[in-house]
Amino acid sequence: MAWNYAAVNKMVPWIYFLAVVTAELLIGSNNACAGMILYLILLAALFIQVVRSYPSVQVNAGLNIVDESPASRMVPNSRIRFYLALMMVPLVRIVGLPLFLADIPMTYRLVLVGLPLFTAAFIIIRFAGYRAQDIYLTFSSPILYFLTLQLIIGVTGIPFGLIEHKLLPDTLSLLPPPFRHGEAAFILICFSGFLEELIFRGVLLRAAGDYMGKNIGSIYISFLFAALQIPRLLFLEVIFAFLVGLLFCRMVRRTGSIWGVSLAHGLMNIMLYLDVYF
Repeated sequence: MAWNYAAVNKMVPWIYFLAVVTAELLIGSNNACAGMILYLILLAALFIQVVRSYPSVQVNAGLNIVDESPASRMVPNSRIRFYLALMMVPLVRIVGLPLFLADIPMTYRLVLVGLPLFTAAFIIIRFAGYRAQDIYLTFSSPILYFLTLQLIIGVTGIPFGLIEHKLLPDTLSLLPPPFRHGEAAFILICFSGFLEELIFRGVLLRAAGDYMGKNIGSIYISFLFAALQIPRLLFLEVIFAFLVGLLFCRMVRRTGSIWGVSLAHGLMNIMLYLDVYF
C-alpha cells in the first residue's frame, strides 16, 4: 500500500502537466473557451489539494535552502509548496489569455497581465514560506564577479532571440504608440523576462527541485515552460523553448541567481518583438 501511495504521488505532477498540454492544444486549435475551462478546473483542483493538505506543517521540513531558517519558523512541507507554486501555471493563462485576445496594444497587455501575476507570485511565495535566497533572488560576493557573470548570461539572450525570430517569421513588432523602444524594452524585461523567470526558474524551480529532486525538477519545469508555447503550433518553437528552459535552469542552479536569465529572457523578447537589429 505504501508503495502504491508513493507511486501515485510521483504520477500526480505529470497528470497536471498533461492537463496543461491539453489546455494549450485546445487554445491553439481555436478552442480558447474550452482551454480556459480546463485551466479553471486545474486551478481549483490544485487549490483544493493545497487546502486539504495545508494543516500538515513541519518546521523546515525538507526545505533545501541556502541558510537555515529560525527554528520557530513554520513552513509547509515540500509537497504543499510544490502544488502552491504549480498554481502559478494556470494563473498565467487565466489572467493573460482574455487580455491577449482583446484588442489592446501588446505593451499594455504585458503590464495589465504582469501586475496581478506579480501579486499572485508574492502571495504564493509568502504562503510557501520562501525567502529571497530560496528563490534565487540574491547577490553573492565578490559582487564584481557576480555582476559580470550575470551580465554574460544575460547577453546570451541576444543570439537566442535571433534564433527564435527565425522560428517565428510572422512575428509582429511590439512597439505601439506612445511607447518608444526604450520604454517597450523596459516593459519586456520587467513584465516578461523577470516575471516569467521569477515564476518558472525562481518559485517553480525551487519547489519542484525540493519535491521531485533537482534534475527531475529542472526537466519538469522546462516541460511546463515549453508547453505554454504550444498554441503557436510550431513544433520547433516548443523544442527550442524546452532546451532554453533547461539551460536556464542549469544556469540558475550553478549561479544561485535568476538575475542573469531574467535579462537573457528580456533580451530574447526584445530581439523577437522590437526588431532592433534591422
